[in-house]
Amino acid sequence: ATKQEAFWECCSYGREWKVRQLLESGGIDVNWVSHVHQSCPIHVASQGKPEIVRLLLSAGCQVDARDSKQHTALHHSAMTGQDEIVQMLLKAGADPSAVDERGWSALIMACYFCQPAVVRCLLDARCDFLHRNNDGRNCLHELCRAAPKSQICQNGKRVSTACLDQANSPVYAAVMAELQAAAAASGNGDSAGNGDGEDALAAVAAAAAAAAARNQQQQKQSAVDAEGDTATHSVSSAPIAPPTSNGPAALPLDRSRFDRTLVDIAECLLSRCPGLSVDDRSQPPRSGARGEADFTPLMFAIYHGHLPLAKCLLDHGADVGAADMSGWTALHWAVNREAKAAVELLISYGANPERKSMRGETPLDLAGEDPEMRQMLAPAYPEIVTNGYVTTDDEGDGESVDGFETRQGHQHQQLANGFTHANNGRDI
Repeated sequence: ATKQEAFWECCSYGREWKVRQLLESGGIDVNWVSHVHQSCPIHVASQGKPEIVRLLLSAGCQVDARDSKQHTALHHSAMTGQDEIVQMLLKAGADPSAVDERGWSALIMACYFCQPAVVRCLLDARCDFLHRNNDGRNCLHELCRAAPKSQICQNGKRVSTACLDQANSPVYAAVMAELQAAAAASGNGDSAGNGDGEDALAAVAAAAAAAAARNQQQQKQSAVDAEGDTATHSVSSAPIAPPTSNGPAALPLDRSRFDRTLVDIAECLLSRCPGLSVDDRSQPPRSGARGEADFTPLMFAIYHGHLPLAKCLLDHGADVGAADMSGWTALHWAVNREAKAAVELLISYGANPERKSMRGETPLDLAGEDPEMRQMLAPAYPEIVTNGYVTTDDEGDGESVDGFETRQGHQHQQLANGFTHANNGRDI
């Protein structure tokens, strides 16, 4: 490797002493673009190496240098949640509204990757919060698309979100118990400051891998036993304590915490960004034509399963009946995604289950044969009873005369069925 490539690698791995040594030796171009990685040292250092970023800025690197995808260092630090580095770059003169080849600004990236501290830094720097990317989506749209993803960034590290909704699952509990046990075993006072940090991390990783392997083997064996109608392996059903907040840094992200963060960012955007509307449509910025989906933030939030965020938008006045270019409302999409909690939320805010799309589809039509979903979407007819039931002396309660049901018995039967008919036979 050349001296320049070696310098780039040192910036990537955070070897501050080596970076300082190479800079002092002379002959280093801090703006050199790696032929292997197609980026500058400032790009890789901005993903979590503040001391090296400080050295590069002191050495006169271009703060708005571009990589192969037209990202600046601000993009890299925004998507990885490096608010300290974001502040350093902005203080050094970085453009807070710079966009990459897809039209994404640092603010849009911070919203998409759910980085609230970075969002606040960029808003303080007066970035263009109304900017739309090449897909016609602004920062609020991308916030509502933020999850679930296979991986997101948390504290500068890539963490899995596969277990977001499995806080009570055996897999999640087993892995968390192993991680906590390994962390507790390696976190004693004797190892502090003695270089055993790497051993502790290795133990945590090994424990997680072992737990996952054991669980996979148990699942396979259980499937074999069930197929052969034999008893499955006995697994302890004792509840395992949930993970604590002081566990390892790379634990799977807590979904409730993630949802709260999404809501916090939405509240921040809506309070600090005049002109940013909860009913903005996703559309290309130049053509003025409707976008591919023509979604509102509420539709994106429902489609991607963000119920707390959807409720936040509704509380801020989002139009629950807004439709996309095919005539589908948020309720149509909630039924399509089989999100019953979202259906219940939207109906409670006045969504119309009989609203027809461009092809005449109603949410009830999309429910298929799911009885629970159909029950949630079925129109509720009021039971109207004025001045009590009318009877005569010769009419019994539900009696039949010559095979015909009496009027009162028929009326009681209608009410028992959940609806009543007027004299002309139409539903009320």
